[in-house]
Amino acid sequence: MNREPGLILLVWMLGASLALGQDALIVPAQPPQLAETCEQPFDPLCWHLSRRDPYSYGMWDVQFLTGFDPRVGNGQGSKANALPQVLRLGTMFTTPHLPTGCFFRGNWEALVEVSAAPLIGNASGTLVGGAGLLRYNFVQPWCLAVPYAQFGLGGVYADSEISGDRPALFEKSGQLFVRSDVGVRLFISEQVTIDAEAGYRRIGFGRDTSDGVGFLLGVTWFLGKH
Repeated sequence: MNREPGLILLVWMLGASLALGQDALIVPAQPPQLAETCEQPFDPLCWHLSRRDPYSYGMWDVQFLTGFDPRVGNGQGSKANALPQVLRLGTMFTTPHLPTGCFFRGNWEALVEVSAAPLIGNASGTLVGGAGLLRYNFVQPWCLAVPYAQFGLGGVYADSEISGDRPALFEKSGQLFVRSDVGVRLFISEQVTIDAEAGYRRIGFGRDTSDGVGFLLGVTWFLGKH
């Protein structure tokens, strides 16, 4: 029996296997999926957010906060503590820019808010108002904590009754409202964050002015894109 064809085939298969093995040794291993989408090493304390990207252009969100504003009043008479309840609707009108890892990487968000703040202490009643806000979110694609800074301008109506015969909180019921805040959102799911916020509030102008620092805690729900 002629065994040469079989030997030739065996030698050819062995050579092909060795060649493939050498190629496998010199071809670099494929990077993990995370390395393809994130320029920074994965931090086990953070989530990788780029796949859902809640801060991309066109995303809408709803934010509700409750808090405490101490000593509201113009200083000419009584002061009272306020318990603000704030509802906001926001939309992202830019997508995060600047390189990943840069501290100032982020995007701009526009919001409108309505608020009602029951008064406690030396006065009863409610401060009712609304404002427009411009917010900058400091977004890193791998981290679950997203700080932000914002500025807002609006108006407040002071519906208050003073205990005793002391002057009212404000000389005029309708007042200009200015706010400047810093805050942070902490993701607990792909669509929900827990929020903390603190900042400066100013109600009124001239002698009929109240200013101070207030604090808010709340949640945000990302609705999706319009």
